[in-house]
Amino acid sequence: MLAVDTGYDIFHLLNLRTATASEIAAEMDLSIQNTSYHLKKLEAAELISVVDTCYSEKGREMEVYAATRDPKVVVLGTEADQKALRKAFARMAGVIGVPAVLIAAWESVTGVAKRVQEH
Repeated sequence: MLAVDTGYDIFHLLNLRTATASEIAAEMDLSIQNTSYHLKKLEAAELISVVDTCYSEKGREMEVYAATRDPKVVVLGTEADQKALRKAFARMAGVIGVPAVLIAAWESVTGVAKRVQEH
């Protein structure tokens, strides 16, 4: 789901601020159907969640989405990279322990996120 640029872009936007499906669709020049599809995929993966509801000008109830605040490891790469990454994480976890791997991954991801936000 994040292998698709649209899913990643929506996830990135929701890491920066909350938004409704229609706000995301308008900002990213997407159809509401395409936006809803990606939101459902991201929500199923527990990367985003509904944090509020609001009402449109027509009185229609709309869900407000945000990225979950649980720690995540997001790896950018191709599907071919997945097998090698799994092996690397398994080797590191065996040598230094799972908590140390998760802490290192978290520090790496948050450092990348801070650099992205600064630009």
